[in-house]
Amino acid sequence: IVNERNAQITYHDLFDSFIKLIDEMFFIGEQTNTQVIITPSLSDELNYYPLPQPPYEVGTYVNSIVSQKQKKLYLLGNPQIFQMNEIIVGIANYDFIKDMSANCLRSRSKVPIDSALEMILYQHSLYPVLQNTITNEDADKFDRIITSDISKVNKFSFDTLPDIVLTPSATNTFI
Repeated sequence: IVNERNAQITYHDLFDSFIKLIDEMFFIGEQTNTQVIITPSLSDELNYYPLPQPPYEVGTYVNSIVSQKQKKLYLLGNPQIFQMNEIIVGIANYDFIKDMSANCLRSRSKVPIDSALEMILYQHSLYPVLQNTITNEDADKFDRIITSDISKVNKFSFDTLPDIVLTPSATNTFI
């Protein structure tokens, strides 16, 4: 990456500068109630792992902010279930809705998105699609096939149903 002065900077430097900006924007006053959550994505250059992804490895500056701003800045894995105040939140920073909708049986009585969301709740999993269910013939239907480490499949599971699940999706807008 090249900045405005044509000096090369690394992705780690860029990430540190984003964290510094977040620190300046949200944590100037110690009395702030703002909480910031940062989770990796499958398209990240800094956290290039299959699912489930670990939290970001942090540099010295980020590590000092995380320790200073405890309970305000969270670096979480992907996917992750956590509690903020009294709300249980699930984060899945990948488009499981699109994969599941394309890979489920069609029902005349249900919209594919509804079926996909029901599977998440009934199976207590933030990615209840087995990788071997996506065949090579179906691969052209996907922009990208999500890769996962099957030895860590328990990281997708949750015991307590989340109140909110946050996920990006290329499908129609839904709540």
